[in-house]
Amino acid sequence: MSPMSDEERESPENFLNHLLASVTGILAAMIVSVEGVPIASKPSTNLDEGHVAAMIAVMLSLGKKATRAWQKGEFQQVFVRGVNGYFLIRRWGPDKILAISTTADVKLGYILDDFLA
Repeated sequence: MSPMSDEERESPENFLNHLLASVTGILAAMIVSVEGVPIASKPSTNLDEGHVAAMIAVMLSLGKKATRAWQKGEFQQVFVRGVNGYFLIRRWGPDKILAISTTADVKLGYILDDFLA
């Protein structure tokens, strides 16, 4: 996997394209504002993006509060495992959130080491 340029990091669309092209098993990814407003998503889905973006922002907020309450240091990410796959949420820059939906057999190391490090 090739490292991303500064331009790719700054453009949500480029970042999502690179992410989905680089890691087999990612079903969808979305970048939203910390207020829960959709910014970019790949691929487009039939989901209500506004509703999903709001849920993502709430999950990030709850993850941060839980991290503080349980004295686990600085918040890093929310990690949800379901029977059919994973859902990862973390900050993407100072004012955005990245959410990733994957299959159950995805190679999480690629995502965690290369895109969420």
